[in-house]
Amino acid sequence: MVPLVSPQEDVGHGRLAQHGPNGRAMNLLATNEVLERMTAATAVSTAPATAAPAIAAAIAIAPAIARVSADATIVPAVTSQDVRPFRKGDLVVYPAHGIGMIDQVRVEEIGGQKLNWIKISFAENRMSLRIPVRKAKDIGLRRPVTRQAFVEVLTIIRGRPHTSRLVWTKRALEYQGKINSGSVKSLAEVVRDLRPSLDGSESSFSRRSLFESAIDRLATEFAAVFRMDKAAAIDRLMAVPPAA
Repeated sequence: MVPLVSPQEDVGHGRLAQHGPNGRAMNLLATNEVLERMTAATAVSTAPATAAPAIAAAIAIAPAIARVSADATIVPAVTSQDVRPFRKGDLVVYPAHGIGMIDQVRVEEIGGQKLNWIKISFAENRMSLRIPVRKAKDIGLRRPVTRQAFVEVLTIIRGRPHTSRLVWTKRALEYQGKINSGSVKSLAEVVRDLRPSLDGSESSFSRRSLFESAIDRLATEFAAVFRMDKAAAIDRLMAVPPAA
């Protein structure tokens, strides 16, 4: 086994001081040292038998592998492409309510603590709400997608509906989760799968209700992105021919 620690060396550049189970000081090897020792170990297995003892003697064998502290901080990768702060006047998508506009971003003191709040108004249903800025990402608050993203949305709607062997109650819950996810792709999938057929078959009340909710959310964002009224956006989405 290739040693990842050096038991009795001074802490030098690129090393992390650690202690083994017996309290003995040992240092985690830097990445380049690990690679060097792995290369040397490979050389032992491939070198002639006469050279193996000499090479093996040059490799230090550590008594144990030091464990990295469980408290070590891990910095997550940034996955959001839009890291701009939310500002007054921005259009935003709130997963549970659709498109809204930011009216205020202000700091208020509550219970001796200062909190940064976002106030959002939804013109269509005449409501407003406030959320803490630090909770915005967890809630799923985002800006509307680009026009290019809607090219993929139209491609999804044009696709063949996906079939499932799940009972309708479970399927309905899955569709409702997609509608509340705030994802335009998920909304497009619901529209594709639940679009009413021309003859009106397989069109139960719950199925129609989920479809109408999905097309409404999708059309609201489509209208905001392409700067048209909602009725025209619905017509545009419904005009996409389904797969034969």
